[in-house]
Amino acid sequence: MRSVFAREGVQEQAAAPLLSWLTWVYPNRPLTEEFDRIIAAGYVKGADLWHLANALFLDPERSGLTFLTLDRRQRQVAARLGFTR
Repeated sequence: MRSVFAREGVQEQAAAPLLSWLTWVYPNRPLTEEFDRIIAAGYVKGADLWHLANALFLDPERSGLTFLTLDRRQRQVAARLGFTR
C-alpha cells in the first residue's frame, strides 16, 4: 500500500489513517515451504511471491484469510492455492 500511495502522490499524512489498520507480518522462520508451494501453483514476480508466502504463513489452511490483490496473475495463483477473494 505504501508503494501505491507513493506512486499516486498521496501525502504521508493522508495515507497514515488508511495504513493504521494494517499489521506487518514478521515470519519467525524461512518461508521456503511456502515459496515451493506457490511456485508449483504458477509463476508470480518476486514481491508477489513474498505477498503470497506471507499469506500462506498466516493461514496455511486458507480458511480464514481473504487474499486481496489487483494483479491478475497473483489472483490466479492465489485461487489455485485455495485462497478466496
